[in-house]
Amino acid sequence: MTRITHVLCPVDFSDTSQHALDHAGGIAGWYDARLTVLYVFANLPTMDLPPQVLEDAERARLMTSLKEMARRVPATVPTDFRIQEAESVHDELLAQVAATHTDLLVLGTHGRSGFQHLFLGSVTEKVIRKAPCPTLVVPPRAADVSPAWAAAGAVLAIVGNCWPVFLWFRGGKGVATGFGAFLALAPWATGPAALVWIIVVATFRYVSLGSVMACLCLPLGVAVLGYPWAYSAAAAAAAVIIIYRHRENLGRLLSGSESRLGQRATSV
Repeated sequence: MTRITHVLCPVDFSDTSQHALDHAGGIAGWYDARLTVLYVFANLPTMDLPPQVLEDAERARLMTSLKEMARRVPATVPTDFRIQEAESVHDELLAQVAATHTDLLVLGTHGRSGFQHLFLGSVTEKVIRKAPCPTLVVPPRAADVSPAWAAAGAVLAIVGNCWPVFLWFRGGKGVATGFGAFLALAPWATGPAALVWIIVVATFRYVSLGSVMACLCLPLGVAVLGYPWAYSAAAAAAAVIIIYRHRENLGRLLSGSESRLGQRATSV
């Protein structure tokens, strides 16, 4: 199985490349990979004029624009920005794939066809013919990457575990399912929550108390680590659901009748 640790996304400041960058950021976040955003300044001589020179002021302006384009990349994704000068854009893209040890190249395409494509050619097409790594081409009509859909899927998975239709709505309490869902959705936030669970259970030997405290910790971790707001909302919703499913355990904790880990439950 191919392991993705570095994603490269060349941009040209068009809506198409913004669309591709959104996808590249989502993929990098999913695989805990580093993302490099690249712009190639073409200094090819025109007619009898000398090549254009990229001045420092223009380079600074381009760097600001690159960072603005990447504003929707998840904050947890390590992101680098590169501006390169070259006569051939596609040759420089291939050189950067090798220089950065890219595992996945994400390219946008303007969707040209017919005479326009034949006459103008396509940088994307030239790159994918020679690219030494897997390449994802994002067409203009590709669906937008929305964190809200992934967040909704995590919450629905917990709901399905707690109230399964095929078991007459008699299910579990959502802890293991929630942990699995957020391990995929916000992996760095599950670490502190799992640590809280371990400390509470090891100290007090109440599994239910550990689960409740971990659920309260999860939304805080998701928010502090800079995940999309939709993930924070999903973590809060998951906490509410799981705590609600532990309402009887909380009642027993308050009355002092909750069983500890390793202790047989008292028969009523």
